[in-house]
Amino acid sequence: MALRTVANGAARAELVAAMAEPKTDERADQRRLMPPRLRLCVYVIFGGVWSSGCVWWMLHRYFALPGDFGMVRHPWEPTVAWLHGVLAIATAFMFGWVMARHGSEGWQQRKRRLSGGALTAIVAVLSITGFALFFVAEGDLQTDAAGAHEILGLLVTAFAAEHWRVAKARDAR
Repeated sequence: MALRTVANGAARAELVAAMAEPKTDERADQRRLMPPRLRLCVYVIFGGVWSSGCVWWMLHRYFALPGDFGMVRHPWEPTVAWLHGVLAIATAFMFGWVMARHGSEGWQQRKRRLSGGALTAIVAVLSITGFALFFVAEGDLQTDAAGAHEILGLLVTAFAAEHWRVAKARDAR
């Protein structure tokens, strides 16, 4: 009788331990979630580069001033472009950091591959076209890079929102 009680007690202890320990998928999800400070940095840096790009675009498109020899760019345009470039460097660093952990773990777990892959591709093309705008002097190539950079820059928030929406929908289930 004493032997049976010990066996039941050990079985109960194993059951309680198994219930208290998170499942493998839950542990993987917790590991893949961004810490709050990193998430804040991502929002601030990515939001800053997007906002500065939008401000530059608005100044360039709608706030050019008439001059003696045609339209002259807005006086803030070079400063905003410089800020956008500085934030783009910080964005490249932050994007690499996020991809090294969050992206690689999510890819291995086969979670949000479509939205994450699309977002990664868009950020990569934005980086390439931004680099081309800075270093390429040929007219047609620079014009094409500018058009792609402007369109993708305006659309990147929709892809980011979709990536986050998919996560929220999955978490709600």
